[in-house]
Amino acid sequence: MKTFLRQAILGTVISFPFLGSVAAQEPTSTSDPGGIVVVGTVQDRLLQQELPHALVEFFRPTADDSAFTVLAAQAVADAEGHFRTAGLAPGLYRLQVETLGYQTLDQAVRVEGASPMDITIHLALEAIELDALVVVSLRSRSLESHGFYDRRAQGMGATFTRAEIEASGYMQVTDIIRNARGLTLRRSSPASSPHVVMRAGGSACRPDIILDGVNMGSNLSIDDVVSAGDVEAIEVHRTTSIPPQFRQSSCGAVLLWTRDPHMGGPTRPLDTARLGVAAGFLFLTYLLIR
Repeated sequence: MKTFLRQAILGTVISFPFLGSVAAQEPTSTSDPGGIVVVGTVQDRLLQQELPHALVEFFRPTADDSAFTVLAAQAVADAEGHFRTAGLAPGLYRLQVETLGYQTLDQAVRVEGASPMDITIHLALEAIELDALVVVSLRSRSLESHGFYDRRAQGMGATFTRAEIEASGYMQVTDIIRNARGLTLRRSSPASSPHVVMRAGGSACRPDIILDGVNMGSNLSIDDVVSAGDVEAIEVHRTTSIPPQFRQSSCGAVLLWTRDPHMGGPTRPLDTARLGVAAGFLFLTYLLIR
């Protein structure tokens, strides 16, 4: 019983002016025709709106005062949230109020004074436990195996992911990378595709273009080989940040990683014209290094 008297339910409030000392006369009967009738209203604590059909129960203590479990009065609120009990003998009771979607009120109250005794009961919304939100980060297997995510995390070079490429709205790779540090674009003629130019050792030079790990050399325009829609990720490296496995030039390197089919979404192979250009540059490179 002492434990019950100390109980306070968070988030649930009952307001009335008659709650006083708990050390007073206990109720002596379940219902008293000449006792105190309790009337009141059940409301939403925040909105102050009436809650219909709430179950209101008053419990008196057992004969040995070990617990408040003997039902003394019970009432159901009407459509306007109002309720009325049978007469109760003056004394201390356990009041329990519950309705769907709200926390159950469970606390000690004192029934005393003139009949009817008017109270207002406020209930708080019941907390709803939601399933844990699982956030899955989708990473390309190909980029993972080639160390792209590690280099990006370390801040090596300028990197662009598929999401960033799509968000840019650009169709040409050179438009995406044009603002990378130390990089400029130059055209041999107004109608030609731009070449990537960097500075190394105080002079301008063309960096290597590396497609899916294959060095295509420096004498080609990226836009003639791939479009932004073909690319899963891009890396732009100046001399000091070129990954060791791709360091064949003292000028820099642009690494292009084509779309990963495991990432979902539309994919398309390089078209015939671009494959031809790429194959031609690879063959020329082969002849030059023989």
